[in-house]
Amino acid sequence: MIDGSKEIPINHYLPSSSSDQLPDRNVISTECLAELLRARSPDKKLLILDCRAKTSIDYSLVVRGSKRLRLPSVLQRRLQSGTLTVTSLSSQLTTNECKVILVPDSIASSSVASKVYDILAKKDYSVAFLAETPAEIVQTHPDLIDEVDSNDENIMNLSREPLPDTSFILPSFAAQNRDRRKETDLFPVQILPYLYLGNADTAANRQKLDAHGIRFIVNVTSNLANTFEEDSRFHYLKIAVDDTCSHNLAAHFDEAIQFIDEARAKGSAVLVHCLAGISRSVTICLAYLMHTMHSSLEDAFDLLLKRNGMIAPNFHFMGQLTDFERQLVSAHGAPQEPSSSCSNTSFSSSSE
Repeated sequence: MIDGSKEIPINHYLPSSSSDQLPDRNVISTECLAELLRARSPDKKLLILDCRAKTSIDYSLVVRGSKRLRLPSVLQRRLQSGTLTVTSLSSQLTTNECKVILVPDSIASSSVASKVYDILAKKDYSVAFLAETPAEIVQTHPDLIDEVDSNDENIMNLSREPLPDTSFILPSFAAQNRDRRKETDLFPVQILPYLYLGNADTAANRQKLDAHGIRFIVNVTSNLANTFEEDSRFHYLKIAVDDTCSHNLAAHFDEAIQFIDEARAKGSAVLVHCLAGISRSVTICLAYLMHTMHSSLEDAFDLLLKRNGMIAPNFHFMGQLTDFERQLVSAHGAPQEPSSSCSNTSFSSSSE
């Protein structure tokens, strides 16, 4: 029995040698997983991603503490092409100190799990396939398995906890990209001549706001104050939404679009910000681009990705954006077809 009070290096459980069944792939046994879960400290340096599709026979059986990977089609295409950013898989993957165990859908080279494995390995993450299926694990280690409703839409975190706080993402990202640009230069990101994306620090930096002519600010948080609200030169729209699967950000798309257009009409620039500047604020900017530029979700996503490579809207917000895209096409028509099925209740983790 491993002493749970003693921290054991996670690398101890992720072998560097190849498996006979899975060439060039690391595999971890259920025994090692059990020891790892008992030994790990609460520093969130371990991530278990469940890559199985809803059609899996044992889909209702889940590894305790795992997170289901359910990618909307716009991100699934990037996964298949190998261009998906790791933070789009999980906001925990901001540094390769995080170790990843994959519950595979298949070991085929074209499977979701294999594609995820390749992307993480390329970025020097310690990653391994779980050797046994949940159906096999429940026979020998029932304490490692939870049974949930197969229609459960809590896709981000099976332990019913809120999404991880993303406030640490910016410094972690900047540390890895110090040669490209300094952390202080990351924000604001100019999306259009009058539209900027930022984080909490940007919104509180009067010098930056003045430098970019920003007088209209969309604050997409529930707990951050409008810093310069007492200054009559600034105009605020507060959208009190958290970065969780239970919040409907789409309900605020129209008022956000109107507010941004008002700023444009008055010759002012507008800042859209949340805490870290990667999910809620990005979702609002995507909705604006789709509405105003008549862009498909995929084209709008590509534009923002080129402006800022660390965008990572949560999967439910991506679903809401796809629904919004369908509404735009239905109401006004669009130059391109909407992205494939990816509504709030229609996600796919298969590669088909």
